[in-house]
Amino acid sequence: MGADQDGRKFRFDSGNVSSITDRNGNQATIASSGGTTTITDPLGRTTQIASGSITYPGVNGAARHITVNYAALGSVLASGQGLETMAQLFPTLPNESTQTEYDPEVVSSVALPDGSSYTFQYNSYGEVARMTLPTGGAIGYQYPGAMGTCPASGATGCVESDHDSQGNLVGIVERRLLTRYEYANGGTTPTRQTNYTYAVTSQYNTQVTEVDEDGSGNTLRQVQDYLTGDAWTPDVWGTAADYYGDAGTGMRYETVTLSGSGQVLRQEYQTHGWRACAASNWPQTGGGAEPCWWVSLNWPMDHDPQLCAEWTVLSDGSPAPSAATLYQYDQNNNRTDSYEYDYGAGPAASSTSCPAVSGGWTRHVHTAYTGGTYGTFNTGTPVTSAWQPGLASDRQTLNAAGTKVGEQQYSYDQANLVNEPGMVGYSSSFAGVNVGRGNLTTSAAWWNTNNSYPAHTYTYDIAGNVVTDKDANGHTTSYGYADTYSDGVKPEHVCARDERDQRAGAGGEVAVGFRGREGDDGDRYRRGEHHLQLQRSAGPDDAGGAGGECWWIYDADERGVYEPDGRECVQRPGDCGRQSAAGRDGV
Repeated sequence: MGADQDGRKFRFDSGNVSSITDRNGNQATIASSGGTTTITDPLGRTTQIASGSITYPGVNGAARHITVNYAALGSVLASGQGLETMAQLFPTLPNESTQTEYDPEVVSSVALPDGSSYTFQYNSYGEVARMTLPTGGAIGYQYPGAMGTCPASGATGCVESDHDSQGNLVGIVERRLLTRYEYANGGTTPTRQTNYTYAVTSQYNTQVTEVDEDGSGNTLRQVQDYLTGDAWTPDVWGTAADYYGDAGTGMRYETVTLSGSGQVLRQEYQTHGWRACAASNWPQTGGGAEPCWWVSLNWPMDHDPQLCAEWTVLSDGSPAPSAATLYQYDQNNNRTDSYEYDYGAGPAASSTSCPAVSGGWTRHVHTAYTGGTYGTFNTGTPVTSAWQPGLASDRQTLNAAGTKVGEQQYSYDQANLVNEPGMVGYSSSFAGVNVGRGNLTTSAAWWNTNNSYPAHTYTYDIAGNVVTDKDANGHTTSYGYADTYSDGVKPEHVCARDERDQRAGAGGEVAVGFRGREGDDGDRYRRGEHHLQLQRSAGPDDAGGAGGECWWIYDADERGVYEPDGRECVQRPGDCGRQSAAGRDGV
């Protein structure tokens, strides 16, 4: 049994994942038999993966098929490519065949359920040279040609030779992408391309340069990325320690963005640290030390890397006028603090060490976490154990003077769960377990005018779905999750959601853009306190009946964009009976 910080549990049988259970007990199972893998999601829907095909359910349970087609490499070669022997492909490697051509089976196309497909062509090495998209466009890739001996670090299209700990000759193949082409309308003339070059810096780190060009070959911009470690230093000794790179290997520590003419526009630096092994108070060892086994072996291994600082440097290239953000973490690798410095006010840019926090920051954000049972994995009840150390309990924002300017408080699992009988894909281990799930039940924002915390509260069912949503003004929205589309005939006329606060309120009629068959010249729009509502007279085919009226309900999302969210129909004049209806299929 394994677990991640989001509360998901992974069960392994015979070395393979057999089920995944989320923090609310919703369970997906994975089973293999006869070359077919069947994945059953918490709603009972199955996806089958077999050799060359993926089958999953579509609308009304109709089977949808993705087909993966294969062919011999020789039949799907790109223009100018041909089959070659291994000796021709890698002339510097000893004892390679000079007779048998390299002709493996490769993916030739992937057909989608709508009949469209991706098709692939390859070079002699079996690398994708061109991918044609379902829309007709294409993407091309160019790799090095002939493979010689690497003259030095930073080269590509070559073979490095070395000996392992037993004295055996080992060849390291260096083949990195040189160019990526885009063909917006297919054809052979690229509309955009990106060129890549590689090098080793004087500090034995890796530099990758990306140059973007338009279809006429004009340089649009250049980006230089610097990564820790020499990517050409081969780990060929074959000992266990060789499988763990030096701490920080491969992490980007600097990015330089230049204009098409080569003028530096922006420099960005990052510095990383690593979480120290806890010497005590480690929950999984009963309060003892964390078992960092690689430390005692003196193996260089990344241990929970942490971004501890980042800088943005102005275009003049000087490291002094830089904006900085410094970060701090707890022993569970949760980010607890961020300190933002304006240009010129923070520590100087660096890519080698994590700077200490000093005064002069512009904004400080501090986050506290729940800990307690949420931060402890109970091996006695592994399936239902809370183990969610990343649940925030309080987040405060302070200004440069250290004064609080904003705060948000969070609470979890404060109310019993609503039972949903007859659920498919639900773990029986969660029956009757109402705590430790990590469902946000209260979100309270600080109000600085009277030092109060108006709260938004939620309740849930046993599957972790929101059942009620009550805002700080006491207005409640209730949700139901019954199958409302089972008849497949008039899905907009069956109950899906009960809106308990659908008052038009003040605001009168408003004019808004609207798409949908219900929007005719006789429709009226009224903006309520929480919704935008469309009113029309109900026709013979509407739930309201002759002379009734229907309201389409629109909720505003975080962008202020109104989306169809349901519909209410008054049965007939003077009848207060109402029916909520899902409107997304009918709009």
